[in-house]
Amino acid sequence: MKLEEYQITGANFLAENYHALLADEMGIGKTAQAIRACDFICARSILIICPASVKIHWQEEFRKWSLRKLLLSIIENGKSLVDEYAEVIIINYDLLQRDRIFNSLKARNWDVIILDEGHYLKTLTSKRSVKVLGSFGIARSAKYKWMLTGTPIENRPVDLFPLLYTLGRKHLGKYDSYESYVMHFCDGYYDHVSGKPMPNGATNELELRDMLKGFMLRRTLKDALPKADVQIIRMEKNIQINKLESECSFPSYFKPMAELGALASLRQEVALAKLPQCIQYIKDTLMIVDKLVVFAYHRSVINQLAEALGRYYPVKFFGGLTISQRENVKNYFVNDPKSKVFIGQLKAAGVGLDGLQKVAHQMIFVEVDWIPFRQCIGRLRRMGQEADKVIVQLLVCKDSIEEQMLGTINSKLKSINKILGD
Repeated sequence: MKLEEYQITGANFLAENYHALLADEMGIGKTAQAIRACDFICARSILIICPASVKIHWQEEFRKWSLRKLLLSIIENGKSLVDEYAEVIIINYDLLQRDRIFNSLKARNWDVIILDEGHYLKTLTSKRSVKVLGSFGIARSAKYKWMLTGTPIENRPVDLFPLLYTLGRKHLGKYDSYESYVMHFCDGYYDHVSGKPMPNGATNELELRDMLKGFMLRRTLKDALPKADVQIIRMEKNIQINKLESECSFPSYFKPMAELGALASLRQEVALAKLPQCIQYIKDTLMIVDKLVVFAYHRSVINQLAEALGRYYPVKFFGGLTISQRENVKNYFVNDPKSKVFIGQLKAAGVGLDGLQKVAHQMIFVEVDWIPFRQCIGRLRRMGQEADKVIVQLLVCKDSIEEQMLGTINSKLKSINKILGD
């Protein structure tokens, strides 16, 4: 297989840097670039850590893009043995929590460790971050450490700190402590009870963008991908939603950090209350498109959508599915003409899912989330999409909590785009 010119540039960038972040936009070939970079440095001991949903994808991509015949092994589950003769081992983040597996992998000296969907490590103190990036983490066993993610900042600049602190600390300059980084780049403040620095947004974005040069490579290839036409479709705010929101005090919920979960129950109730309107809108859309991708946040919303759209043979894609179940769900939607609707959970279906773009060009969000959802859009706006543009529709109740959330999301996206240079 032949790489595109920009992919060769990306592979060289990785090969020339012991620590690097490849942050190309979703769907333009980060996996292929990382694999070819392993060829460039003649790596013979490669560990790939990725979400469970893409382990098979990595195996297939290695066989497609590597110029060498390397012995590959996938660690399927907690009972799997680590193949000491394998030159490429593929494991998901969660299995690193198993001490037997972790210790076996940690004992090896790796030429390369590839951290796919590196934003999974955005919380410095999480168990997975400690296992990978901590003082005794597995990344310490590798010469080259490459991180891949199309969304290095999902939410706010504080998301970048664990990656920079552990892999690109020299680029932080005088802001190499959590306190100095948060206070300078995250609109930080000191908590009046604990006295600890707390992130509250984004500041000095352009300065941070310049500091990332040499550590992060990002290309959006705007001309190579179809445009995304994002539309807000306003649903009527019914009596039930008015009643739900009247029982909440909005100002108290929109304090810093409260957005991380305090409104989860209200958001679910609002989504269920507007669901009849959403279902009708989806049915109307299916009169003009052959296949449709739908995203929602809550499992209850997904289940009710699937039940109401039964005659369209919908598939459900959510967290907890095994690798084979995920592949079966995707393949049924892609290959069976009867299946018209793919219903994906925002987080579970937002990464490691390739192929939907071959049969669909329109998606509908029945629910929105605080974290910007460009990864979900990347399921259709990626290489292989033949339509001139991808249509993205957000079904939002007007004058509701959902519209307030969109305002916050828009503000976050502006800061993220400044930092990433998009």
